[in-house]
Amino acid sequence: MKKINIVKKNEDFKRIITKGYYKKYELFNIYIEKNQELNYHFGISVSKKVGNAVIRNKIKRRLKSIIDKKNYQNGFNCIIIVKGAITNYKYSYIEERLLILGLILNKIQSFLYLMSYMFIFRAHNLFIKLSKYLPSALIM
Repeated sequence: MKKINIVKKNEDFKRIITKGYYKKYELFNIYIEKNQELNYHFGISVSKKVGNAVIRNKIKRRLKSIIDKKNYQNGFNCIIIVKGAITNYKYSYIEERLLILGLILNKIQSFLYLMSYMFIFRAHNLFIKLSKYLPSALIM
């Protein structure tokens, strides 16, 4: 995974976790946030409960290699929080689950874009309805 596609700052992790769309899965939890940038970003968090530093880094390397195999649409941030059960599974099973997650990510991202367009469309329609009550100097 390229360095440009990695979430590193603690503030970014907190923002994505608090404001992002949340989904629970068997091996990990994901948080997705839409952004206006031309890149996608992934952050991976592995708790100390999972194992020592060697095991945690091995899991992160595996997840990064799996993420690199798939092409993603731009314009989103994703945080993957790994659960402790991941150490009991083989690489192929983790890869299968994460690739399924990639398909779900694209669907969720499409859903988030649709929701933002619907919000803009509704706001525009509301403005048109309210514009007849506003003075003409305010409408441009």
